[in-house]
Amino acid sequence: MTIQKKTVAVFGGTGNQGSAVVRSLLLNKQNTFDVRVITRDINSSIAKDLLSLGAKTVCADARDHDQLAAAFTGAWAAFINSNSDHHGADDELHLPNVFDFDTAVLKAAKAMGVAHVIYSSGANVYRATKGRVSLAGFDCKSYAEEYARSEEMFDTFTAVLPASFMECWTAEPFCETWGGFPLLPKENGELLLAVPPYGGDGRMPWVSVQDDFGDIVHGILLDPVRYDKKRVQAISSLIRFEDLAHAFTRGMYLFKAIEHPLILRSATGTLVKFQPLSSWADVPQDGSDLRRECSLMFFYMEFCGGRWFAEYPSDDTAARECKEAAARARGCLETNPIAFEDWFKRNFKGHISSQK
Repeated sequence: MTIQKKTVAVFGGTGNQGSAVVRSLLLNKQNTFDVRVITRDINSSIAKDLLSLGAKTVCADARDHDQLAAAFTGAWAAFINSNSDHHGADDELHLPNVFDFDTAVLKAAKAMGVAHVIYSSGANVYRATKGRVSLAGFDCKSYAEEYARSEEMFDTFTAVLPASFMECWTAEPFCETWGGFPLLPKENGELLLAVPPYGGDGRMPWVSVQDDFGDIVHGILLDPVRYDKKRVQAISSLIRFEDLAHAFTRGMYLFKAIEHPLILRSATGTLVKFQPLSSWADVPQDGSDLRRECSLMFFYMEFCGGRWFAEYPSDDTAARECKEAAARARGCLETNPIAFEDWFKRNFKGHISSQK
């Protein structure tokens, strides 16, 4: 008997989140999904790679309604994520922003009869800080989510809220902000992790986009009614920063506290030192948007009592359920989200060894 595949359109399908969703869906052992990658550039290396894995690619821009309509035609479900990293300058205020683009995409999906939508959203930082801080990438997505909910646009609608990305620890500018850990040792070989108070119980949520984010969305699509109107927090690990240093050390195979409880030495001989900063205001600045936003994020976290997701405490229950469902659908024996220890072991063992 021929099984009718369900077409899932992935808007932003060549981005980090979108491509992770595409890869997970394509590995479904029941061959449940026909995966359509919506991208502005079907000739990019990532688009070609996903095409070779079995996805279909279609070109569409959020500013072009006809392209969007064609891209969503016949889709049973959609995952929607747009680039929220660009923040317009003062002379660009009259131009469309993330909210405008995302609501245009949502309207197009509705017009073409898409039944189930998963939207990559964010916390409303402006509201959570009572107007003290606005981070456009978060706030605009929150407003677009609220728009979709108020209009009751789809049979089911689920917001997925990503935790901070583990992959940030592979980017030099990000690591430099926090003292260099784990990518950039000091001249004496020491790795320094220097962060302000996080707030609450100190546990910050993180997600590995590569390992878990796609599976979490995959799991929602296996049972969209179950997650209708829910806000699923995409979390791989909840961890304190001092425990992050321990996880790195364990990932390098040896844990050994020496002299001070916040100083650790890994099997590679690299020293890991955790240094608490006094305040979010102590995050070193260099004039970049990255440093400014990192500082403001820690103000936000401390102000909200450590709640990355604003009014909601961190809760990885749904993420673990979805991860398990998707992992089983992919035929995997390991159904838990990745731990930082294993993530560090995979991503940094070779790099740290090369520093010796």
